[in-house]
Amino acid sequence: MKISLSAHTAIIAFIISIIFLLITGLLLITGARTAKSVSAGLLPSSPDHWEEETQGGPAFHYFRNPNNAVVFSGPEEDSRIEHIFHLNDFIKDVSTSLSFSMEEEYNDNIFLKPDDEYTDFITRIKLAASLNMSWPLCKFSLSYHPEQLIFSRYSDKNELRHEFDISLDIGLSVGTDRDMTLIPNLLFFDFSDSLSSEEHYSRTETKDEGPFVDRITKNELKIHPYIKRNLTELTTFNVGYEYSNTEYLDSGSMDKEFHGGSNSGSFILNKTISRRLKGNILYSYTRETAHSSDFNDYNRQEASLNLQGQLGPSLRLTGTSGWNKLELDNGVTDEGPLWNAGVQGTFLILGTLKTFYSYNQSYQNDLEGGALKISRHSLGVNYERRNRVGLTVFQQKDTYVEKNWDDKFWGADASLDVPLRPRIHLKVSGEWLRSDFEPEYEKIKHHRINTGILWQASPYFQIDTGYRYSGKNSNIDDHDYTNNLVYIRVTAKL
Repeated sequence: MKISLSAHTAIIAFIISIIFLLITGLLLITGARTAKSVSAGLLPSSPDHWEEETQGGPAFHYFRNPNNAVVFSGPEEDSRIEHIFHLNDFIKDVSTSLSFSMEEEYNDNIFLKPDDEYTDFITRIKLAASLNMSWPLCKFSLSYHPEQLIFSRYSDKNELRHEFDISLDIGLSVGTDRDMTLIPNLLFFDFSDSLSSEEHYSRTETKDEGPFVDRITKNELKIHPYIKRNLTELTTFNVGYEYSNTEYLDSGSMDKEFHGGSNSGSFILNKTISRRLKGNILYSYTRETAHSSDFNDYNRQEASLNLQGQLGPSLRLTGTSGWNKLELDNGVTDEGPLWNAGVQGTFLILGTLKTFYSYNQSYQNDLEGGALKISRHSLGVNYERRNRVGLTVFQQKDTYVEKNWDDKFWGADASLDVPLRPRIHLKVSGEWLRSDFEPEYEKIKHHRINTGILWQASPYFQIDTGYRYSGKNSNIDDHDYTNNLVYIRVTAKL
């Protein structure tokens, strides 16, 4: 939804925001002993806080970071909101959080054009609220992040954005045995449903490419009954069926729906090889159906041997070796070996040195290309003593099985965190990405440099300011651009 605000209205909104900040500050000062800091997930992450490695994540996820803020955790005491409403009196576990931020930004190329660059001052007003409640067999979570963008010159571009996520999980199967037990020690059930609004980028886009972003609403439903039985003290048998449905509700020309069922079984062997080595054998069958004339349905089978080993206190190894076959209904087949590998080490050498290497193969559905096979290499090192330094390099290949496309990525990320004072930090990061896209035959080089200073005045109030330079070089001339951005942001949290 877009709205148009006059300059007078923008000034009033600015004054109201300042008043809100002052009132919030007074509340925080008077109730600091009972307040609890907001979860770090509600606020923009640090430019050097890279997203974790995920199987199937596009190579340019490293460019998908919010605008350069850092969040520090506050004291773990009772939350003011929870205390006022006595929520813990009738719910087993409850947590709430609320934050408000206001940012003034100067952008010298808001439309990211190679020529005819348009500059503007942009005011961003953002509220972030979340609620999480859990019972022994059920968990509910709600988050809502509205953001108002106010342009000084181009008021017709003013926009109110809504980002939300509502989820219900019955079973709580993640890492626990708290699923709903239909038959004790044998039959279990897990159900989850999530409705969310999220940013949408095409294959050739990266996050933070200008202030204008498309959004889609997505609903994800999963139903998972399964049998789990400990055959012996060292072995576990697990077999089940999972139905999943992902529907993109308002994605316009990209309107798609994927649903299917997955039958899987596993036989887990614990400590049979050695005390430090665990493994399991897995076979799975998946049927995927896309309600779209653009894609074909497909079946996928996977058989694999998975191993995990802790070789001493400093070195951890993981590995998968197996076979994979994907068959589309139109006769196209992708078949071959499947393997994953990972090495992670932690060493104390005048500080803490962490290194890792990983190779992952995975499959997922893509809005633009259907069945997608992803192969990714990653190598990284992080060192921390007084300062923190990090470097990650990666190579990725995305194969769209049905479309016969191959997209290739090479990238590197580096970061530096220097504490100038106990509550003041200097943050510097750089990112580089090379992308080759088919069938567009476009070759792109992205590069970006971030630098900023954060002052954490208290666990509930912070100010950060910084500068970002980004550029894009493409073999298609009108896709090139350079962009300079300067900002200052004030954040208050309850």
